[in-house]
Formats: sequence, structure tokens, C-alpha cells
Amino acid sequence: MKTSDSEFFVSISGLAKQILSLTDMALPEYKNITDDIICGRIKEITEIELTLDNMLTFCFDDRILLLYKKVLRHIYNDHPDTVHFYIEAYYNMYKEEKPKKQRKLPKKS
Repeated sequence: MKTSDSEFFVSISGLAKQILSLTDMALPEYKNITDDIICGRIKEITEIELTLDNMLTFCFDDRILLLYKKVLRHIYNDHPDTVHFYIEAYYNMYKEEKPKKQRKLPKKS
């Protein structure tokens, strides 16, 4: 391996560690915001959408993906189109192939 290749891999490794560190710092913040949404302290759909936009950046991490899904489940009955949009956004960003069959979530009574 050439020296420049080795330097490149060291550089990429450092960048990956920084991304993971940033994700670890973002997790408690998004946990608090998710709790606020679930508990009804955050109700405005525009604020929830902004949160989902920002969370989407970190959805490569399963812990944040879980929070993302919690928010989507919580708003589904009132905003199904928004949920569909953010599911599509997730698949466009992280998955090569969209699910073949979309499952409808049951409406809460």
C-alpha cells in the first residue's frame, strides 16, 4: 500500500470516529425531543417535520432510527401523508430498494 493510501485510510478512519462521536452526542438530544413529541409538549407539525428532517441525517444509527420510527408512529393517525413522505425519504437515503408491499398501519380507535 502506498503512503498516500495509508494516509487516506487514516483520514477516513478519523472522520468516521468523529461522525460516531457526533451521533453519540445527538442521541440524548433527539431522545428528549422525541419524548416531548410523544408527551404532547411539541405539537406543531412543522416543528415535528424539522425534527424528522434533522433526525434523518443520523438514521444510519439504529438508536436514532428507533426514535425516528417512534415519532412516525405517534403522528401517523393525524398526519399519514407526512409519515409516508418520511418513510420514502428514509428509503431514498439509506436503502437501495424500496419495500415491495407497503403495509397499512391500523388506525387507533
